[in-house]
Formats: sequence, C-alpha cells, structure tokens
Amino acid sequence: MTTQKMFGTDGVRAPVGMEPMTPQTIMRLAHACGQLLSRQHTGLNPRPVVAVGTDTRGSAPMFEAALQAGFSAAGVDTVMCGELPTPGVAYLTRLRGYQAGVVVSASHNPCEDNGVKFFSATGDKLPDGMEAEIERTMDQPMVCLPSSRLGRVSVLPEASDLYIQFCRQALPAGLHLQGMKIVIDAAHGACHRIAPEVFRQLGAEVIAVGASPDGQNINDNVGATSPKHLSEAVLAHQADVGVALDGDGDRLVMVDSEGRIYAGDELLYVLAVDAQTNDGLQGGVVGTVMSNQGLEQALLRRGLDFARSAVGDRHVLELLKQRGWRLGGEGSGHLIGLDWHSTGDGVMSALR
Repeated sequence: MTTQKMFGTDGVRAPVGMEPMTPQTIMRLAHACGQLLSRQHTGLNPRPVVAVGTDTRGSAPMFEAALQAGFSAAGVDTVMCGELPTPGVAYLTRLRGYQAGVVVSASHNPCEDNGVKFFSATGDKLPDGMEAEIERTMDQPMVCLPSSRLGRVSVLPEASDLYIQFCRQALPAGLHLQGMKIVIDAAHGACHRIAPEVFRQLGAEVIAVGASPDGQNINDNVGATSPKHLSEAVLAHQADVGVALDGDGDRLVMVDSEGRIYAGDELLYVLAVDAQTNDGLQGGVVGTVMSNQGLEQALLRRGLDFARSAVGDRHVLELLKQRGWRLGGEGSGHLIGLDWHSTGDGVMSALR
C-alpha cells in the first residue's frame, strides 16, 4: 500500500534501497503505469510501447530491469535505449510514437540517490492527474498477465545517434563552431559521450572533462552543480567557452573565456534577448518564484513580459503552455525553449 505521495516535482526520487527507490516498488510503479497505458491505448501496435533510458549510476541496471519486468507483466512493450540523457528519451518517445518514456536518473543528485522520470507520448512530463492515478493503481494487487499477453523487450542501438542528430539541429542553418575551443563538463553522467560528439560534429575543438563515469562519480564535484571545475578547465585550456551539464543532461551552466560562470537566470536572459532580436520570442518569458529579481527587471526594461511559476521545470512548462509563450527556465539551469524541444535540454540550450 502506498502511504505517501511518491511523485515530487520531477518524478520519483530517493536514496537507493529506501522507499520508493527499491526494485520491488519500481516494478510495481511500472506495472501501475503500464495498466493505465493499456487502458488508454488505441494505437496500431497491439500493445503500448515505452522507451527506457538511464544515466550512469551503478544502480541504474537494477531499476532498468525492475521497470522492464513491471511493464512486461502489464502487457507493455519496452524499448531499451541504454545510457541516454533525459531530453533524449523525451525526444525519442515523440519521434517514434511511443506511448511513454521513462528515465532512470536522480538528475543532479549524488550517486547514492536514484529516481524515475516519466514522459508522455508528446515528450512532456506527466500531468499531475496521471501521476495521482498511477499512485492509486499501485494500491491494487499486482497481477501478471498470461505468457501470451506479456510485453516484449527490444533494444534501440541507434538511440544515441538519433539524439545527436536532433541536437545538431539546434544550431541555426549556416552556423558552425569551427575555430572554437570548447570545454564540455558532462558531470560523469548520461551526456559523457553524446555532448562532446555533438560539438565535435559541429566543428568545435572539444576538451571533454567529467566524461569518465565509473558508476559512483556522477555529479561528484563536477558538472552544473560544481561549475568551478569547468571554470578552472576553461582557463587551463585557454578555451573560448565552457559548457557544464548535470547527470541527466537537462541542466546547463556556462563559462566564458575569462572563467566567469553564467547560471540559469543569466542564460535565460541571453536566450530571451536573442529571440527578441530575431523576432522569435512569441510573448514573454517564464521564470519561477526563485528567479532573480534582476532578471525580471532587465526583461521588463526591454519591453518583455515576465511571469513566475512554482519551482520545477514542469511548472515552468505548464505556465508556458497556459500563456502560449515559448521560453522559460530556472536559475538552476533548466532552460526550456519550445521552439527546439518539449523539455529542458542542456546540450541544445548551450548551442542556442
């Protein structure tokens, strides 16, 4: 029986081995989600299909297997994408027409934690109502379907390549990064191969740091939560710019050639000014109740509306949709540009 609300502002998250992050509970969570997907399913495929990706935590394979078992018992097919950033799973879910996407990650948290994030068929975070229904369904006994009706499992080996191709589209046509030296700090996380490859394919000379995951070092004094590491690397390599991501690739912090750190509010302002200059803003900008007052004042001076949501990128996204706007973000580095993705994406935001 569930005794408390499982879903927080960004999925389910806890220290590994503590509820709800036990293999038993995650299997039941997948089973409950699978039951809902099966009831709603109207697609051509005989069963709903869910994409599953992970970050680099040592506990990821255990929870990946638990998700697979729960979905299969509920009659849902799973497509295993391997190590893939959160925005990559969101993209592939939408691209391939899957009914949902699931990421095993605790984002910027230390390796002792893990979590599960869900995406809808459109690449959005699940609405509150569906999360609540999943929790209610978990209170019912878990019943495994007969063998003939179990969900099937497949692997998508090209998942990373598909996402790399997608990221490259974030750079406007005719632009390239040739002649630039860029340091990429991937936080020993899900972007450790993908992010350097994206920037190299676009012509940059790339120095990759935080790109040697061992299952235990994700976000450990590296990445977007420890940007001093990136600043020191930019200065040491005399680079033009630095890009720091978090463990699952949906946060961004940047550093200029002098080692100065630019967090989410400043980057959001840069994106807003660029969009306004190129007539692509479409309305105002959404921040959160924690956004810097200086950001709001600076945008208002440029004649741009600014609205505040509750903390959490899902709330930023909800308010963007309510207002019909395209750009928003948080000081932590979650930046959402609906012109280029349905969710926060550190690599694409950096390219923009």
